[in-house]
Amino acid sequence: MKLLIEDKLNEIFGIHDAPTVADKGEIETLILKALEESEKVIAFYSDAWKRLPVVRKRAREKGLNYHLYMPVDPLEVKLAYPLDAKALFEAKKSFMLSIKPHRAQKTLSLTKPVSRRNLLRRPLDSVMVYRAVPVIASTPCFQQQHCNACITSCPFQALSGKPPRVDPAKCTSCGLCMGSCPFGFIEMTGLGFEALDYMLAVIRRNLDKPGHMVFSCWDSLPDIANLSASTPTFFVGIECPGWVVQQSIILAVSQGFHVSVFCSDSIAQRCGGEREVEKWLKELEGFPVYPRIVKNAARLGKVLSSSPSASTVLPRGTGRVEAIHKLSEAYNLDSLELSSPLAAIVEVDPDKCPLCEGCSSSCPYGALETRVEDDRIMLLFRHDLCQSCLICEEVCPYDALKLRYGYSRGLYRRELLLAEDKVARCKMCGKPLGSVKILLETEKRLREHNVAEWVIEQLWLCPECKIKGLSKKTSS
Repeated sequence: MKLLIEDKLNEIFGIHDAPTVADKGEIETLILKALEESEKVIAFYSDAWKRLPVVRKRAREKGLNYHLYMPVDPLEVKLAYPLDAKALFEAKKSFMLSIKPHRAQKTLSLTKPVSRRNLLRRPLDSVMVYRAVPVIASTPCFQQQHCNACITSCPFQALSGKPPRVDPAKCTSCGLCMGSCPFGFIEMTGLGFEALDYMLAVIRRNLDKPGHMVFSCWDSLPDIANLSASTPTFFVGIECPGWVVQQSIILAVSQGFHVSVFCSDSIAQRCGGEREVEKWLKELEGFPVYPRIVKNAARLGKVLSSSPSASTVLPRGTGRVEAIHKLSEAYNLDSLELSSPLAAIVEVDPDKCPLCEGCSSSCPYGALETRVEDDRIMLLFRHDLCQSCLICEEVCPYDALKLRYGYSRGLYRRELLLAEDKVARCKMCGKPLGSVKILLETEKRLREHNVAEWVIEQLWLCPECKIKGLSKKTSS
């Protein structure tokens, strides 16, 4: 990764961790050169935000992957105070090292204007464009054969197969699939949960007070080049505000940040995503954060002038359900309706459920348990253990079970009784066999298929007694 810093700024801020120091006039040439070599590059120089559209335009004209470039404006150092420039640079570097912009999709563009010079110098690259797309961890995703949450969440039918493949002709880079994955296997080429976690960890290590976290679309950054704030403020550049899913918000809030999303009116109208983005960013009711779009610099300035109240700062690696629980305690919330798989509650129709044990035996996290006590067999649910993986819903053959995204403090670390029935016992030795419902249901189906009566009688025997009965029948 290439680190560039303007010589004047290096004298002021003293960042000596091996960046290339250059004159302001040279930096953009060095940025483009790094992009030609497909190298990640961070450039810290005056007016970096204002000059961003120019740099991206020049890179696009040359057919370069501009997603590899991150600008750092001196304004960010000012707004991040008391965090110093060196710590901010380290935070940006940790983020940039973790994202995967080199996985941006390279496609042919028939509408892109191409200069004669670029066509002669870079004939193939000059007619190509790089688009941000989902990056899917193929191997772990393939192991979750039951799950197709990302495919069903995509309104453009851009994902198919297992692990899902992306159709670049259909993908709009909206980021909905990233928020739908229960396992966190999907990230966009410019934003990932791990990268955000690393950056927050560096900031938190050097800052012991609450602050603001602003997710801004890259094209809107020039509009806030003269912003001021009264509290520590940090920026994450993204291609589309739709990438800011509830997992990202909770991750930032759990580290003591209030979240804002900035996308100027002109940009939102130009890309046509204003209405869709409003739907994507459903506010977490009750949380003192701003997971909504701020559409102009004046409004953003007012938001950042407010002093955020300190939230509970959780240890890194805290499970998402536990994070929701801790934050709900801190803000005195009893429940949350969620639009993404941060936490979930299993609901069962007891009239449909015969307690077949399919869901409890398939649950990889132990959130569902079938338990026998005396003459009762019970299906129990643990809210704090559920990871929203949807396996239970997929394996239920009776359509009796549904998983709803949400959180309830009253259910946390408690066992919820979902269904119960009488225990069926072996007619010979009295060992428990399961629920009466499931044996009666199986018996009914066997009779519908004209199965012999002596076979049906075997249902009411344990494996040991079945062997004994078959042995007697053979010897006789």
